[in-house]
Amino acid sequence: VNRPAAYIAAVMALTGLDWAQLSGDEPVVVLEQLQKRAYKSIRPRTYEEADAEASFYAALSPRSGPRLLIDAYRPGEYGGTGQRADWAIAAKLARLRSILLAGGLTPDNVAEAVRTVRPWGVDVSSGVEQAPGIKDHDAIRAFVSRAKTAFEEHRAL
Repeated sequence: VNRPAAYIAAVMALTGLDWAQLSGDEPVVVLEQLQKRAYKSIRPRTYEEADAEASFYAALSPRSGPRLLIDAYRPGEYGGTGQRADWAIAAKLARLRSILLAGGLTPDNVAEAVRTVRPWGVDVSSGVEQAPGIKDHDAIRAFVSRAKTAFEEHRAL
């Protein structure tokens, strides 16, 4: 979180990653320097706040696919809190833009989240942990399977 663009680009080159998720308070210049290879995580409290940030970041990153990840707002924290994002805000935004949804997603609620919000994609961290920082492989498999099924159902409509 909050790393310079050169550091992020070096990690991406070393690991072969295509995109970087900027989850902190990175200045706009970091997103500009990474060009089409990054998207911003936002933690909006209201739809108006989400829409303003979405418009701002979309103008900085003119490419197809998601430009934003919608996460839960929790003062002073940058994600991985287990707190659920506001699905009403996310769904309203998803009608206008391609978004990724995060925030409190688990194997038990990811299908409902996909059906309700209709995001471009989903993101999970603490929702598949057996203990803080330790991922549960069965939970990951269940999450991916249920998310894929919900996305396939959505696309079939």
